[in-house]
Amino acid sequence: MIPGFNDSREHFEKLAAAIKGLPAEKVSLLTYHEWGKPKYEALGREYQMKGTEAPTAEKMEQLAEIIRAVGLEVTTDY
Repeated sequence: MIPGFNDSREHFEKLAAAIKGLPAEKVSLLTYHEWGKPKYEALGREYQMKGTEAPTAEKMEQLAEIIRAVGLEVTTDY
């Protein structure tokens, strides 16, 4: 989940509707992090997500609830 890119309620409602039609029982939500930043620096490339904050546990739980509402189990990395 990337803040400002795919973290809106509308996105997750569409995602939940799409996943509901698949043979899935569980969804894992992974949060944005900056662990790849040193790799960009080592390659001499600009890190495009500079200044992007990781989502809070509360935000992740709100988004997870949208998916749970369609009957799927959800785990997060928080």
